[in-house]
Amino acid sequence: MVAAWERSKNALPCYWGLVFSAPLDAIGFIDSPKNVAALLAGSPPLSARGMPGASGRTMPLNQAEKDKERITDIALRYYSDDSLHGFADADYKMRADGKDLLQQQRGLIIPLIEQAIASDAPKTILEIGCGNGDVLAHLARAHPSFQFIGVDLSVANAVRKHHNIPNLRFQKGYALDLLRQGAVTADIVFGSSTFCVFAPKELQAYLAALTDTRRIIVSDPVTFGNTHDRDPKPKSRHMDLYMWWHNYFGYLESFGWTVLHHETVTYAYSHNPSAHVVLVSARR
Repeated sequence: MVAAWERSKNALPCYWGLVFSAPLDAIGFIDSPKNVAALLAGSPPLSARGMPGASGRTMPLNQAEKDKERITDIALRYYSDDSLHGFADADYKMRADGKDLLQQQRGLIIPLIEQAIASDAPKTILEIGCGNGDVLAHLARAHPSFQFIGVDLSVANAVRKHHNIPNLRFQKGYALDLLRQGAVTADIVFGSSTFCVFAPKELQAYLAALTDTRRIIVSDPVTFGNTHDRDPKPKSRHMDLYMWWHNYFGYLESFGWTVLHHETVTYAYSHNPSAHVVLVSARR
């Protein structure tokens, strides 16, 4: 099998491409070259490891995965593996431009969170899929009187990097289970490039589980020409492997939320000029 590193022009903006001379369903992308040897040494096909799919193509997902009310197997394999999940790296950098996670989010989800903190006076703010914890750490330092919680399937690097902030804690686990069990509750819940990983029924299960939450904020990539508008109908489209396009306006309104902010913006940090991000803030 012949492999060569190249930058993908159409894939999700945070990935370098590892392209193989193999059938389409064996092509995938990984977030850094550090584990190439391990991947080449008898690994299953990359797409089976939960990588983003081939450049600009929608990869197949079986019906059982589409209909799951919990995390799909392919997302679980990817996001619970420190070596593959780039945002869990302690010193994660965008592969496209070298900007760190915090710098990217200063112009995306952070302003919406700051607005919500100012208007809602919350006690606790929860990030689902906190990755390396940089965004939460920034917010926790800026707002020492509020409690911040980061939940992820992998939190080891986040804990090591930000363990000394008194009003910030990390909890490893599947956020839907933790919410249902009452192990975590929050006035504000947000996720960046997280809700797009939820299958449609899983997204609805999360919205049903957020019984104590007064504000929800989402920042998600929009790829392959999908657009967002204020369509009142809840609907989803499968973008690629574990990635979904969701009509957040329709879903949130159907669960009793009032959408206060809804826009699609250019993803300025991507080398792909067609890359966009949807930003949503809703309250009840």
